[in-house]
Amino acid sequence: MGLFDKARPAEAFSRLGPLSRDYPKSATVRFHLGLLLLWSGQVKEARRQLLTVLSDRPNHREGQRLLQVVAREMLQEVESSRGNKLTLPASPLRMSRTPAAIRGGPPTIGADTRSVLRDLLGMTEAEIDAEFAKGAAVIGQDLPREITGA
Repeated sequence: MGLFDKARPAEAFSRLGPLSRDYPKSATVRFHLGLLLLWSGQVKEARRQLLTVLSDRPNHREGQRLLQVVAREMLQEVESSRGNKLTLPASPLRMSRTPAAIRGGPPTIGADTRSVLRDLLGMTEAEIDAEFAKGAAVIGQDLPREITGA
């Protein structure tokens, strides 16, 4: 299960399939299947699996927590500036007049580096340029592929 890749969920499902056939009442198998379904965005089926876990083991703490995540619609899919789809936890606050929402994905690595160095550390543009030239400061597009995955 630790090898789950959201881009290739079939691999993880293929590992769980035989286990769910061999151990159809196993709370552990159902829990992991529910977790995998939740992660892949299949919320209704994830809820069904988690309810199965809780009917067998009502005190299953992780199952209860995940069911709360499903019930409160706590996972939200957003797109990063690089075009990757990310599943992020939504705000637990529910307010009628000012609903909390995730408006976008995280900034790229180093997106705010220049403003932090200038505004918080008081560096001049020449000093900042020198740090970039030395490689001590970077912006997302300057990172190698093995780090960014782009």
